[in-house]
Amino acid sequence: MHRLLIRADANSQIGHGHLMRCLALAQAWRAHAGPVTFVMASPSSAIANRLHSEGMELVELKAERASPDDLQQTKAAAQRLVPGWIVVDGYDFSSE
Repeated sequence: MHRLLIRADANSQIGHGHLMRCLALAQAWRAHAGPVTFVMASPSSAIANRLHSEGMELVELKAERASPDDLQQTKAAAQRLVPGWIVVDGYDFSSE
């Protein structure tokens, strides 16, 4: 089964829309295709608990959101987990 890696953030400043959209995708993926790992910068404990309660794995980045360290840690997570697909959803991400 192929893993889905999702890179999205949510907080009181940027809202939770990106995360909720990705959670819906993750729920469908888990039901039909395999495991899901969220990679997030500074998730709240409520968000972490929600993802865990849904059976999702969570990698918490130790970098400031949208920083060069964020990119490096996200790449490292992807290389370690070897997902079949990666979804990136947020204001801080571009095609680059």
